[in-house]
Amino acid sequence: MRSFSLIVMESSLKSSFELTLKLILLQLISVDIYDALIEKP
Repeated sequence: MRSFSLIVMESSLKSSFELTLKLILLQLISVDIYDALIEKP
């Protein structure tokens, strides 16, 4: 049981880490688009 809970914890940690990475990437991309839109006259 202990190893199973460890595996579950590991996978959930990994998925949450991937989610955070995707969110950061999305924010960076949206910021780039926002800047590009603002820079245009």
